[in-house]
Amino acid sequence: MSTSLRQKDRYYWLGFALALAIFTFVILMIHKSMYIISDDMVNLDLGVNYSNVFSYIQDRYYHIGKFLCDGLAFVLYCIPFKLWKILDTLAYVAMLLLIWDMFTDRSIKMLAVTATCICLFPITHYMSSAGYIMTTTNYIYPVIALLFAYAPVVKTMQGRRVCIIHYVLSILGLIYASNQDQSGVVSIGGFFLISAVYLWNWKKEGVASSKSIFKLSLIYLALALAAYIFMFTTPGHLERMSSTVEMERWFPQYADWTIADKVYHGVTTTFANIFYQRPTLFLWFCYLMVVVVFFENRRRVMLPVALLVTVLACSALDYSMFIRFYDYTVGLPELVPVTENLASLILAVAIFILMILSVLSLYKTNRKLCIELMVLNILGFGSRFMMGFSATLFASSYRTFTLQLICFLICDVLMVGRVLENVENE
Repeated sequence: MSTSLRQKDRYYWLGFALALAIFTFVILMIHKSMYIISDDMVNLDLGVNYSNVFSYIQDRYYHIGKFLCDGLAFVLYCIPFKLWKILDTLAYVAMLLLIWDMFTDRSIKMLAVTATCICLFPITHYMSSAGYIMTTTNYIYPVIALLFAYAPVVKTMQGRRVCIIHYVLSILGLIYASNQDQSGVVSIGGFFLISAVYLWNWKKEGVASSKSIFKLSLIYLALALAAYIFMFTTPGHLERMSSTVEMERWFPQYADWTIADKVYHGVTTTFANIFYQRPTLFLWFCYLMVVVVFFENRRRVMLPVALLVTVLACSALDYSMFIRFYDYTVGLPELVPVTENLASLILAVAIFILMILSVLSLYKTNRKLCIELMVLNILGFGSRFMMGFSATLFASSYRTFTLQLICFLICDVLMVGRVLENVENE
């Protein structure tokens, strides 16, 4: 018996090492085509090196505010670009291991599934818009930092032991993530939603174990608020908020927008990209929703089927019917104005509602998965909707969709895991 167990253990770690090696090689090959461009080139021309790097970080604290995200980029400028490619590859390995550990049964097949999903993320396209180093330190690394931040709470939810080092890494991750507005808001929103769910479980449904999870999540919510408030009130962030330079350079029309305009365009630019121009990752979500609901609640399967058919129909048509490109959108699409084609907005809203109803159809049969998918979509869509309150709504390009795409990625991992579980049970 013990020999058999040791053999199984050996095969497990062999599979783990093989899957990790293949993933590392693929990500490294993706990095092979990267080169120094855009903001990276501009910043390197400043002559950043080990002797003056901290003066640049200090400058970010007083003038732009992103002294951690941009500061890490300045540190990375001091090393050879080829070495950065290796380090950045290891960052994706860390992302893989965190998602696999937190959101799956930690089997080798789910490691392969998670690795495949990450490889579907358009790394070179999304990360090139402001230079690979500057973009990753501002968008990819905050996502990894968020995963570290959430890890202790997620593991406690799963009834697993949490080591001291997990808490230390989570605090460091929370601080780093708070230096970027989108990830800072998502950290607050995530802990708030977890707290709300477990408060309900504790008070309304009498689940005693929910009390400790609620309290831990509430502590992290307080820490997330404190960290974000500190970052928000740094001299550099306050200066950037009051400055009109970015608006005058990228989008002068923004000065005339009302709050309603900002909310509307934050939503419609998200819909234009996710539902119409680049629906690939969302399509995978829709396909998996059909399969999961078929297994979990077949009486409601027509909801995700209607969602999938609508998205496929829109993809089959000429997307110029639904979206427009303007000079001020800097290559990003916007929905066709309602005065020209009301169907563009109606279809987008219909897709969004069908997505919500499809997720909710799982509530009675698999409440845990339903809540996980709902929370991830609230955080993902919310992270992009909030860009309507930034004058760089268009200038920041596709990289502002990073958090939303990672949320879709985790949703896909969760759903594939559930499908495989159902297939095995069948």
